[in-house]
Amino acid sequence: MKEKLIRVLLLEDNPGDWRLFREYLRETDLVRVELEHTELLKTGIQRLTQGKPDIILLDLGLPDSQGLETFTKVNSRAPEVPIIILTGFGNTEHAIAAVKDGAQDYLIKGEISGGLLVRAILYALERKQAEKALVYAAAEWSATFDAAGDAICLLNNEKRILRANRAMTEWFGMSLAEMIGKDCWEVVLGTNKPPQNCPITRMKKSRKRENFELVVGAVTFDVMVDPTFDEHGSLIGAVYILRDITQRKQAEEEIRLRLSELEVLFTSSQSISQSLQPKEIGKKIIEIISGRLHWHHATLRQYHPESDSIELLAFVKSGLEDEADRLAAEERFKTSITQPGEGFAGWVIQHGQPVNCKDVSKDPRYLEVESGIRSGLYIPLKADEHTIGCLSIESEQLDAFTETDEWLITTLAAQAASALENARLFEKTSRQLRKTLALREIDQAIVGSVNLQRILEIVLKHVVNETGVDAAVILLNDPHEKVLKYGLGKGLQTDALQFTRLRLGDGYVGQAALAGKTIYIPNLQTRMTDLLHSPTFSLEGFVSYFGIPLIANTKIMGVLEIFHRSPFKLGKERFVFLEMLARQVAIAIDNATLYKDLEQSNLELTLAYDATIEGWSHALDLRDKETEGHTLRVTRITMDLAQLMGIGEVELFNIRRGALLHDIGKMGVPDEILLKPGKLTDEEWVIMRKHPTFAYDLLLPIAYLKPALDIPYCHHEKWDGTGYPRGLQGEQIPLAARIFAIVDVWDALISDRPYRKAWPYKKAMNYISKQAGTHFDPEVVNVFLKQVINEK
Repeated sequence: MKEKLIRVLLLEDNPGDWRLFREYLRETDLVRVELEHTELLKTGIQRLTQGKPDIILLDLGLPDSQGLETFTKVNSRAPEVPIIILTGFGNTEHAIAAVKDGAQDYLIKGEISGGLLVRAILYALERKQAEKALVYAAAEWSATFDAAGDAICLLNNEKRILRANRAMTEWFGMSLAEMIGKDCWEVVLGTNKPPQNCPITRMKKSRKRENFELVVGAVTFDVMVDPTFDEHGSLIGAVYILRDITQRKQAEEEIRLRLSELEVLFTSSQSISQSLQPKEIGKKIIEIISGRLHWHHATLRQYHPESDSIELLAFVKSGLEDEADRLAAEERFKTSITQPGEGFAGWVIQHGQPVNCKDVSKDPRYLEVESGIRSGLYIPLKADEHTIGCLSIESEQLDAFTETDEWLITTLAAQAASALENARLFEKTSRQLRKTLALREIDQAIVGSVNLQRILEIVLKHVVNETGVDAAVILLNDPHEKVLKYGLGKGLQTDALQFTRLRLGDGYVGQAALAGKTIYIPNLQTRMTDLLHSPTFSLEGFVSYFGIPLIANTKIMGVLEIFHRSPFKLGKERFVFLEMLARQVAIAIDNATLYKDLEQSNLELTLAYDATIEGWSHALDLRDKETEGHTLRVTRITMDLAQLMGIGEVELFNIRRGALLHDIGKMGVPDEILLKPGKLTDEEWVIMRKHPTFAYDLLLPIAYLKPALDIPYCHHEKWDGTGYPRGLQGEQIPLAARIFAIVDVWDALISDRPYRKAWPYKKAMNYISKQAGTHFDPEVVNVFLKQVINEK
């Protein structure tokens, strides 16, 4: 408890130093400190005029004052206030001079710690109080000398006792008469040889009061020596005041220990708070226990409620000679306590209560892992009233642990529990994020792709990664054959499951599919299952099995199988995640199946469309006997030429349809004109030249044939603009029509007609070449002629 308030005035111009002193004084549990700070001597002296502090911490090197003069000025303004000088390593001369002039003590800045600073302040206050008491005693010597609680004696210059008070005689068991004239050290120590730290020689030169500590048996005295000089400056005697500070020294040692323990706790808190890995947290706690607290038999274990198991995070054991010894010890610690109730650690985790066992051999709960252990301290790690582990400290001595040890270890355990809980929450949050991202990736795959194999790959990747299982397989339901077939697997070492073909209801996986419920087999090795029928399945070494049905819109799409090569339980969180994945993959399979069916329907419809178009084309050839076979020939040649021109696959479909329907407009031409054996009149040609427009009007309402209109509508246009029906010129004419125009004329030239015989290839080629730039696109002509030459 901080019972006393001490007002401290600090004169220090170094920001780093005064902040350090402030932290030291703020952290102490001994006293309550009110610290006031100033950087200048001037403001410090002004502060002294407003009220005196209890103690002054003074740096002799201030911006407006240097050296011993700084102390003199401060001391003259507050002689009743104890002053502690603050100095550096190489500047102690002035500090020592200040102490000689009345300062209580000096501290070297590089050597100051929190505990040292507090003790120096308390010591200075006590010394000042002693000085005041001595002054008061001198003023009222005759009334108070014998009543003093401290032992007081007056000595001459030969260290002989001239007078002693009652406390002096009582402490050392002599009467006053026996003491008078004796050497003071003979009375105090039993020998006339002064102690080594006696300052009497130093006082002859300094002529100042001195203090030193003296140990007599079990008692520690603070001895204050005040020299007396005559008018010539010769030492004529001294006053010795012996104060029993045994309890204070014990308190200081206790304080040192407590400060050391607090420092350990602070260090451990800082260290483990920076980690989010359980094993790293455990390692740091054990390092603190063994390195700072010097306990060399300790373990930290964590409890996992989802699997009802205990995991060893870290340990320390004395006497390990090499890595092989360490690994063997680690294996013993790992396997000795694995479940609640086993050993002291398991009991503490099960009941959530600490145990300080003074003799483990007499307690049936003790489980011997290492020989030689006699006592132990077992502290539960708690988070929100739940026990999440146990910190165990053991000793080779009986009754080795005190209440203070239990308090310290309990505090360390609380820090470890907090850090482990933070790590658990972080891992849980990270796991939830990973699962959310996994579901999002699967959603994106479902929306953005109909590639079922790719979707299954993503699903299985997340199943294995997020649940920690060894392998996973997706079986797909064939609705036509009513069987489950292998779709995809991950983590398999053989092809044992790749030939799966099970009817719904057969085996566990078939039952899961038929019933729409999850199947769990904890140990495949002890149960005859359909899986064991596979000759290579035993090589996989699987133990645990889950079969989760994949259901979409009440339809069984397949089964998700999960395998693990050791006993494995799915916690609630993992099971919920897998159910969500199962729903997602079922939707993906359903979508892929629907898409495949739609694709098949589209293919069948497209084939029907193309068959219809070919039927129309054949009907036109039958109607116009002289051009029979013409349509199929020009379609084939046009497709070849279009490919040479670099036209893509999708556009080729439209070119083929356009070529097949190039003369569809002739259905609007009367038979007397279309089938006329002789030449047509000008009026008849007007009607004949309308057949591209008839084709446009006929095909435009048919949506899927719109992209094929270029050839039926424009194949009679000419490069020089003299064609029909619109008189298009150059590249205004669609490329497909420019290609077809050459092929159409070429086939007409090399085919027999009623009004002429077929032309030879060379003559036809010369005609096509001459028409380049007038009738035909020159670039297409060049490609076409090369094609013809290559075919010949």
